[in-house]
This record gives sequence, structure tokens and C-alpha cells, in this order.
Amino acid sequence: MLLDADHPTQNSNVIPIGPPTQERVRAYVAGAGVPARLLRRTLRRIGCGVEVGRSALPPEVSGGGYPDVFFAADEQGADALDCIRAWSRVDGVAVIAFLTTEVVERLRLFDAGADDVWPLDIAPEEAAARLRAMLRRIGRDHRVELFSDDRQVVITRNDLMVDGRSVRMTRIRHHLLYVLAENHPRTTGHDELIEKVWGYQVVGDEPGFVQTQVSRLRRELEDAGLPGLIRTARGVGYGIGAEFAHLGLVATNSAVRDSARNSVA
Repeated sequence: MLLDADHPTQNSNVIPIGPPTQERVRAYVAGAGVPARLLRRTLRRIGCGVEVGRSALPPEVSGGGYPDVFFAADEQGADALDCIRAWSRVDGVAVIAFLTTEVVERLRLFDAGADDVWPLDIAPEEAAARLRAMLRRIGRDHRVELFSDDRQVVITRNDLMVDGRSVRMTRIRHHLLYVLAENHPRTTGHDELIEKVWGYQVVGDEPGFVQTQVSRLRRELEDAGLPGLIRTARGVGYGIGAEFAHLGLVATNSAVRDSARNSVA
């Protein structure tokens, strides 16, 4: 379970992005100047958990797990394009530029992979509305349901439930599991996993890198009572065990979810 214990919507001054029961949105702001501080204030005003740092590429930020939203702030200059290109390849992370730029420059940011460009004077109400729309588009409120004869596994962007019990996982391994689950029953190849989970080309033996990460994921799943959830297709990639049926990517709305489950049954 990947939750923030102190949910910000308890503060009456906060303009919430979602309901109080929803996981807190994690934002990473690349930059340390005035624009970054201004953006941090706005994001906290709308209830986000915010981390600010100079490191901006996915490998440098991934120590504490990937955010839901990555912001490239104004003082990065030309480096912002490289950051946006790298983050746009990471599956499930919204990429937003926060810059004072001309129209031509904004178009370059969109071409590089930015999902949106925010003006420096954006109002908190507009920021909350834009972020809600962005998170809907990247599927943050969707879940994958897997079940076998005796197990039920529910995976969202930020949580893993096994037979109704929440299981804690490291964020990167959780993201890896989510990608495998949403592709089930298809096998996911090494290159696709690297692009969707890490968003960059791993230096060295890529299959060996992915194999190590999957081995660590398997150990975490064994601790959760799911030793056979991940299967290996030698020379191809990895997937979810064939004994698990798949409800697909289902909206968290209960009526839609129940309809999908009944159609499978």
C-alpha cells in the first residue's frame, strides 16, 4: 500500500484533487529556483505530496519510487527537453512543464512529450482541475483484477490487494507488477518493460538487468503469498501465471467494476 499517512484534505484551506479516501498524489518538481518554490506552494495547496530536487532523470529520482506527476520547472532551460523526453517514456507518470515560454517553445515541449504546460500564474483551482483530468488520462484510478481458483489479486497504480488484504511493496517493483498485470495474458518483453517501467535504456546487459528486477519482485510476491504469480517465457520476457484469469483494466467505479466481473463470470 502506497499511502501518505497525513492526508492533506483534512486542512480546510486545501483545494482537493480527489476524495479524502483517495491516495495522495505524489509530485516531483525538478528545480530549485523561484518557479520551483512557487509550484511547490501551489501543489501543496491542492493536496499533493511534493518533493523538490535538482536531479531530474528517472534513474536519479527512482530511489524513493516514481511520482505520479513529474514537473519540469523554468530554471532548467534547455535541459527541460531532455527531462521531458525521458519521463514521457515512463508508463503511468504524467509529465508537466511549468515554464514562462513563447508559443514556439511550448510547442517544442509538447513535441518532446509533455502532457501539459502550466503558466507560472496558474490558480490553485485550475491546477487541481488540470491534474484531475491528467490523472484520469494516465489511468491512475484504474485497476487490474486477477483471480485463480483460490486467490484474488487487485492491482492499482498505488496499491496491491491479495484476498482483500493490502500488501506493502517497494514502488518500483509495484510499477513493474502493474505493467505485467495490465498486459496479461500477453508476455511482456525486456525492451517494453525497460521503456514502461524505467523509461530509459539500461547500460549493459538489458535482459540481465530485467531478470534481476523480476527476481526481486518474485521475492516480494512470495512474502505476500503469491509465489507463482510471475511466469518466465525464456528468450521472450515475463508475464502473469496462466492459472490467473484477467478482468482487464477496470475503472474503480463500483458499478462498472461489478459489471465487468459479472461479464467474465
